[in-house]
Amino acid sequence: MIKRKFFTLLLLFFTLTAWATDGKYEYKLDLTQVIDNKVYVELTPPDISESEILFYMPAMIPGTYAIEDYGRFVSDLKAFDKKGRELKVEKIDDNSWKISKANKMVKLSYFIEDSFHTSLEGPEIFQPAGTNIEEGKNFIINSSGFFGYFENLKDLEYDINIVRPDNFYGSTGMIPVSMNNELTGNITMENRVFEDNSRVDHFRAGRYDDLVDSPIMYCEPDTTVINVEGTSVLISVYSPNKLISSAEIANTLTELLY
Repeated sequence: MIKRKFFTLLLLFFTLTAWATDGKYEYKLDLTQVIDNKVYVELTPPDISESEILFYMPAMIPGTYAIEDYGRFVSDLKAFDKKGRELKVEKIDDNSWKISKANKMVKLSYFIEDSFHTSLEGPEIFQPAGTNIEEGKNFIINSSGFFGYFENLKDLEYDINIVRPDNFYGSTGMIPVSMNNELTGNITMENRVFEDNSRVDHFRAGRYDDLVDSPIMYCEPDTTVINVEGTSVLISVYSPNKLISSAEIANTLTELLY
C-alpha cells in the first residue's frame, strides 16, 4: 500500500486542445456516493460497428516507465443495449474486457477503487500517477485510473461529466466546458439519486492521451494562480491538517520560477 503524504499538491499549466468531431466518449463520474471505497462510472460509447470489441484500461502510461495495471481497480463492469438488457462481457486479463454484440451497446458501467488505499495485489503505483477516493475529503483523478477506451477508438473526443458535492472544486489544467451546473435536466445516471445541492462539472479532451495528461483534484478549494511568462499556473492544495496552503506554495514557486 502506498503511504500518503500529509498534503497533496497539484500544479496545472493551462493549455488549449484541438478537438475531434467524429464520434466521442460520454463519461459520467459520481463523486457524491462512495461505497466500499469505490465510485461509479457510466459511459455512453461512441458508435461501434463491430459485433465484438475490446474495452481497455491502461497497463501503463507514458512518462512513468512502469506497469500500473489500472484495470485491476475496475469491478462489476457491465454493458447494456437500448432495451436495458445486459450484453455478454468476458474479462480477458487485468486490463481488458471483450464485449459481445458491441454494435448494440448503448451503455457501459463499472465501479472504480482507488490506488492509495487498495489492498489489491499488483504493482505499486508511483503516487503522482495514482488515484485517491476519500468521501467528503479528497479525490485525485488521474484519468488513466478512472476512464478507459475501446480498441482502435482511442483518439476520439472525450466528454467527462463529474457529479460532485457543491462545496468541492475541481482543479485541473483542462479548460472546462462548464462548471457548477445544477443537476436538473443536465445529467442522470442509472440507479443514482443525487442530493439537490450536488453540482456537475463538464470537461472535454480531444483524445485519450490529452485526457491522461490533465489530472483533476477535487476537494474544498485552496487555490492560488500565479503568472509565469504569460502562462497561468494554478496551484491547488489539499492539506487535511491545514499544515500548508496554496499561498505558501505560490510564494515559494514564485521565487523559484522568476
